[in-house]
Amino acid sequence: MYKLLTSFQRIKDIKNSGGSLYIRCASKIGRKLCKELKALNIQVDAFLDVNLDKAQYCDNIPVYLPEIIYKNSKNFFIIIAMEDNTIR
Repeated sequence: MYKLLTSFQRIKDIKNSGGSLYIRCASKIGRKLCKELKALNIQVDAFLDVNLDKAQYCDNIPVYLPEIIYKNSKNFFIIIAMEDNTIR
């Protein structure tokens, strides 16, 4: 629980300093995480996904290729929201 609270504080610090918050993967898990962050008054700036053919927006939030943030953002936090079907 401490690590989770520390992560949320770090996200808030980055957002307050003008940084960006991204969720890696615009899947069902990523959308759910986005809604939970929104409930905590934390705005997600974009989803990062390699499958842009699925959607350019997800829940009114843009979806970008992951490479774009390394070119355009200096201060950011990425939350990885991917399902791993190999772990059982």
